Amino acid sequence: SADDPVVDYRNSLVLDRVLTARHLPHLFATYPTGGHGYGMKDTPFTRSSGWQERLWSWLVATGMGR
Repeated sequence: SADDPVVDYRNSLVLDRVLTARHLPHLFATYPTGGHGYGMKDTPFTRSSGWQERLWSWLVATGMGR
């Protein structure tokens, strides 16, 4: 999230470019708000953004979710 108080979100932009260039499967999403470290936690942000469902769908599609 762009408002992450712990890690500059632009680091994620760099990581996305590298993973994309190397054709490595990943899910990249950027949000203007949300903070830091929400993962699969149930928070107002994860509920309103649909993040959990998006992440879970990606995990299942890659065989990492069951």
